[in-house]
Amino acid sequence: MADKMKHALANSWLSFSMLSIVFSIGIYQTEDVRICQCVGLLLHYLTLTSLFWMAITINVMRRCANCKAEDGDVVAPTTSISSDCSQSGAGAVGVSSQPLTGLYLVGWGVSVLLVGLSGAVNPPGYVMPTYCSIAPRPAFTPVLLPATTIQLFILTTALLVVRTAAVKKDSNAQLSEGTQATDLELL
Repeated sequence: MADKMKHALANSWLSFSMLSIVFSIGIYQTEDVRICQCVGLLLHYLTLTSLFWMAITINVMRRCANCKAEDGDVVAPTTSISSDCSQSGAGAVGVSSQPLTGLYLVGWGVSVLLVGLSGAVNPPGYVMPTYCSIAPRPAFTPVLLPATTIQLFILTTALLVVRTAAVKKDSNAQLSEGTQATDLELL
């Protein structure tokens, strides 16, 4: 497994776990306004980081699916995409020359900017009388707009991964000379 994929999956898991824990423990902590605002900001932040890490994971998957050759070997490193597919450990094919800093900046950093801006503009919007989360008013736009955009990216990239896998599977079908096969037999 490529290093970028390992980092993306580990951070996705970490982000989902933290989101679940903060939601379970903090959603009804409405006694103190400051704690409720902090929980609301954390929920907003962890929701966005979970979506960003899902997008990063599916993007690394797409890049690896595109750079695999038909026989399963890694294509020669002529593009920046091929470094995503390099394997680590014994039997390493190539060394990844791209740093992992970009993954972490997108996965954790972009959410800090979005939530920081939203929290600075509307801090009372993260406190509700019954639960600690962003209010379903016009203040919900800082969650809805990035989440919708990221989900569209995830959906289109996932469709590209499925298409690439289907094309690779169809191109691997081998028949002996003089034989006929149906599409069902090729599966």
